[in-house]
Amino acid sequence: MTFIITDRPARTAWQQFVSSHPDGNIFQTPDFADVVAGTHGWSSRTLAAVDAANGEIGALWPAVLTTVLGGLLQPFATRAVLFGGMLVAPNRLGQDALAFLLPTVNRRAWGRFLFTELRHQNAATGWQASLEAGGFRWEPHLNFLIDLRQSEEALWNGLSSSARRNVRTAQKKGVSAVTVHDQAGVKTFYGLLRKVYDHAGVHLTDVSLFQRAFEVLGSQGQFQIVLAMADGVAIGGRASLLYKDRLLDWYAGADREYARLYPNDFLVWHLLQWGRAQGRQVFDFGGAGHPDKPYGVRDFKERFGGQLVNYGRSVKIHAPWYGLAVRAYDIYQRRRTRP
Repeated sequence: MTFIITDRPARTAWQQFVSSHPDGNIFQTPDFADVVAGTHGWSSRTLAAVDAANGEIGALWPAVLTTVLGGLLQPFATRAVLFGGMLVAPNRLGQDALAFLLPTVNRRAWGRFLFTELRHQNAATGWQASLEAGGFRWEPHLNFLIDLRQSEEALWNGLSSSARRNVRTAQKKGVSAVTVHDQAGVKTFYGLLRKVYDHAGVHLTDVSLFQRAFEVLGSQGQFQIVLAMADGVAIGGRASLLYKDRLLDWYAGADREYARLYPNDFLVWHLLQWGRAQGRQVFDFGGAGHPDKPYGVRDFKERFGGQLVNYGRSVKIHAPWYGLAVRAYDIYQRRRTRP
């Protein structure tokens, strides 16, 4: 079997490959690549191994390059992320295509950016041997998945007592949920994110990511932002991605000054109710960190029940200066968080 490596897979074939594949997710679609293309500091680097005989895609590598610096320093601050992992045909075609694709991936990556990270959305055990042979190291990473096919009562009972109490408090104090319908609402949401990320000293991607997602995916019902409102003020917000049967909790932020109104708890419960009513089957919490590292976000998400999964991530370092870059970033983070 002969393959061709292309960075311009036919859009129709690409879309069909993802939509028909049982593990296909929104991060692997050409529409998400369009979002990436319109995001400042991001660029799409999709590769596909295609059967030369019939044009069938055997393996898809939808990488996104993200950077926080430009010019000569760009290689020191650029990484490749496959937010939804790779996608491989579930047959011999896929196995052969992946084996053919990985050498090209590694050759194009060397010295151009720090590392590549695959964020698996499903168990990738069938492909681990090929990834390991290509130099990718698997590491654990948790997530919570909540079954939306159960009754609302069962969903509610799945919440911890503290989460239920917080939701009730928010409701009694008049907190409401409002769906964003214009770019002004996108900017309001981004303002909430900015407060959270600045307080944590963590880099936040440019607002153009959300503006572009609203334009490209929102028009297809695949992206939404819901704000928590109190007395006409946005006190929290959550951005979601919707694809197939899944509602994915993508980005979230809340104003610390209104913590007593519990906007985060309120919005998660609102999304669980809404997703169930819309016929979605899974609420994907979008990640819960490394199991051996303390993570307050995981503690919050755990209060809403669901199945704890460990699909993990696969990582390969490409740059000989990786250690230096990590130390430089640690110094940068400490300076950002210094009072």
